[in-house]
Amino acid sequence: MFVEDIKNDFYNSLLGNRVLLLVHYDVDAICTCKILQDLFKCDNISYTLVPVGGISELKTAYEENNEEIKYVVLVNCGGTIDLVDILQPEEDVVFFVLDSHKPTDICNVYSDGQVRVIYKDDEENIPNFNDIFREDEDEDDDEPEEELQGTERLEAVVQKRRERKAWEERRHTLMFNYTQFSYYGKPSGCVALELAVRASRCNTAALWAAAGARVVVEKDLCIPLYRCWSVESALSHARCLAPVLRLHAASGPARLRQLLADMGCVTGSCRRWSRRPRASACPRRRAPPSCCGDHMRTCSPRLTPCSLSWRSLNTLFGAAFEQAATKSSVSVSLDYVDTSVVVLPTSQRTQFLDALTALLA
Repeated sequence: MFVEDIKNDFYNSLLGNRVLLLVHYDVDAICTCKILQDLFKCDNISYTLVPVGGISELKTAYEENNEEIKYVVLVNCGGTIDLVDILQPEEDVVFFVLDSHKPTDICNVYSDGQVRVIYKDDEENIPNFNDIFREDEDEDDDEPEEELQGTERLEAVVQKRRERKAWEERRHTLMFNYTQFSYYGKPSGCVALELAVRASRCNTAALWAAAGARVVVEKDLCIPLYRCWSVESALSHARCLAPVLRLHAASGPARLRQLLADMGCVTGSCRRWSRRPRASACPRRRAPPSCCGDHMRTCSPRLTPCSLSWRSLNTLFGAAFEQAATKSSVSVSLDYVDTSVVVLPTSQRTQFLDALTALLA
């Protein structure tokens, strides 16, 4: 279930209780943890802080620190997995999940109150409850009404099986569309900053922490040489611009300067070379000896899209690794919180990448 009021339904529930705080390693989670620690310090809330990096570490941390703990706060971890099924907690334990990894696990969304997701992203197209769960799911399809006999009983059995198969196909389609992509929602640090404002505990440290947690994606010029050359030189060699301005003609440079003037670009700044380091100028570092040879038996590929539309800038391929591993019969470890990172044996890397290429083609 989702928390409607972040102050009353979440923070006020922690007052006077000991809290288990499980925090992921990423920057957003660390900044969020800093804000929550300041809030807990102001209101004298005792807590146990444990950093976690994967699902196995999350399970171990909970098993080792769940004594006399009724409230567990998870920061950037636990939102994409079924917490009740994996952790097997007591019925009176409540989990508050503040996770920017999306999509949220459907069992956490429709939990009866034991798992409470603090923030709901408007971009999440969560399927309806009746489309995913059925009350008669455990009932036998071969047991229709007792008053039916003969042909009517057989027709009822066939109709019930047909309806159940159609529902399962519709459910599979909805779940595939919901889980096929993984992406990042609103940063957890920004949500924690809103909590600090609601609790009248906002300070400069909280603002800086939220600023560090926020990730902004902006459009860049579609000019490949812009990062290495000056703006004027990059535009003069751009394929998309050269035919339009007829830069090959004698009046081409004049048209280019006129375009820069219309754009409001100063001549000095347009001719200034970019300060971004070139790839050839970056120092090359050798890997440590322990990472080479027989010691390197596993590898961790990370899937990152090369080009995405503006509406899906934060979208990553979530289920691609799992499907590629299934089709290629490669044993992979999906222990990471970020679903775009897996671990597989180095000997099966080529086989896995071939299956992944065929899947994404």
